[in-house]
Amino acid sequence: MLILTVITAYKTIKSQRKSSTFLTYGIKLLSTYGLLLNTITTIPFFNIFISTLYCKDGDLIHQNILCYDGMYFLHMVIAIFGSIFLIFFAILFTILYIDLNPNSTIPFAAPQSKTNLIRLVIKFFLPLYVTVDYGGNLIKEFIAIITIIYLFMLI
Repeated sequence: MLILTVITAYKTIKSQRKSSTFLTYGIKLLSTYGLLLNTITTIPFFNIFISTLYCKDGDLIHQNILCYDGMYFLHMVIAIFGSIFLIFFAILFTILYIDLNPNSTIPFAAPQSKTNLIRLVIKFFLPLYVTVDYGGNLIKEFIAIITIIYLFMLI
């Protein structure tokens, strides 16, 4: 998606005449990716990356891979790059994917506010909590942290 974004941006800046087929479908693909990233794909992908990075011997996720040895480092590097790209694109599409027209037919048309960023922070915090405390022992601390994040973002 990063390569597609760069190529589409370059072709948009370069071409001042009628757009090409690649540019049209590139923009449609990026738009679909942005919509999915803002709605349903942030939590599963971030959960995969966090689960890969947080490794304990004997957990159910890393049964066949030894933590911090051999093949795990390849998984860790991919998870780090994936997390960075996911966070970058999630913030980018959260900020840019807003329709300010109140009479728009698009379902997510709304005035610009911090609510989308609050939701994004919570979408990143939920998989982190589930991965670190999958036994559910720190539920009160989790609720307190979510409340603090929410109040901090409202200011």
